[in-house]
Amino acid sequence: MSALVVATCFVAAGCAPDRSAETVASELVLHASDGLRIAATLQTASSDRAPGLILVHQLGGYRTDWDHFARRAAQAGYATLAFDMRGHGESAGLNPSAPGYRGFSAEDWKGVMRDIDAAKQALIDAGADANRIGIAGASIGANLAAQYAAEHADVQALVMLSPGTEYKGVRVAPAFAAYGNRPSML
Repeated sequence: MSALVVATCFVAAGCAPDRSAETVASELVLHASDGLRIAATLQTASSDRAPGLILVHQLGGYRTDWDHFARRAAQAGYATLAFDMRGHGESAGLNPSAPGYRGFSAEDWKGVMRDIDAAKQALIDAGADANRIGIAGASIGANLAAQYAAEHADVQALVMLSPGTEYKGVRVAPAFAAYGNRPSML
């Protein structure tokens, strides 16, 4: 996915960034509302109040799967936050007593909504414009992104890469229908 694709979705949502070539990457540990620690990478543009984009990886993936895209998006003026979902990557190591994703129940997958909440708050705390937040996800991350966006009217744009009808109990059709007429790309 290119930064142009996301830019198109964001322009449709009225979330166009101010262009900037300077970017800064920061490694963070987020705290989900249920106490789990979540490893994350924040890429920020040098402009204040840039539109924010939450990046949700695929099943068995890592936040680093988004590195190239996140750098390009930050260069285009977006603040991005990619994170290792609970049970994945460094987040699994930060929470050794929590189950790994291979042992997740449908309820555990719903817990990722707390990770996304923490990611959104970290973006806003880092200076992203709270009125211009979007979310992009791949595979189960797309389903989770759609579910989150459906439940949070403050998410103005949704990009889904290879969503499934249902992944691990996370159904996309009802979530996408509830998301409504806000800008989206599939």
